[in-house]
Amino acid sequence: MSGIIDVPGVSGSNSGVISSGYEVGEWTPATSTSAYAISSSGGKYTKIGKQVFIQGHLTLSGVDSSSNSTFVITGLPFTAHADFAGIGGVRSATSGAFYLLHVGEGSTVLRFGSMDGMAHGSNVAIATHKYFFTTNYLI
Repeated sequence: MSGIIDVPGVSGSNSGVISSGYEVGEWTPATSTSAYAISSSGGKYTKIGKQVFIQGHLTLSGVDSSSNSTFVITGLPFTAHADFAGIGGVRSATSGAFYLLHVGEGSTVLRFGSMDGMAHGSNVAIATHKYFFTTNYLI
C-alpha cells in the first residue's frame, strides 16, 4: 500500500501534508564481506514520510573468526539522509547477546557495534547464530 494519507477536514494548500507517502514492503538483508555467510534472511519496512522503520532477521552459517571485518548488513530499502544516522538494536536468538546497530549517514548499510565497550567500527564477536534486529532512520 502506498500513496497519500487523507486527513479528514483538511483541504486546500494543506491537503496531502503527508503526501510523501506511506509505504510498506519487504527487503533482503545481505552482507558485502566474504568473512560472513548468511544462510537465511528476511526483512520488512514501513516508510512514513521521510522516516523508515525496518525489522529483520538473519542466520549466519559461517564466520571467518580470523577476519578483522566489521559485520555489516547491506541492502537497506532506502538510502539514509546525508546528515542523520539511525541507531537500533539486534539480539542473538541463540546466545541472547545484544548489539547496537548504526545506519551511516548517506548509506544503505547497517553496522553492528558491540555493547561491551569495544571501539566503534572494531570487529564484533559475531557467531553462527540467528539474529533479530530493528531500527529506524531518516531519508
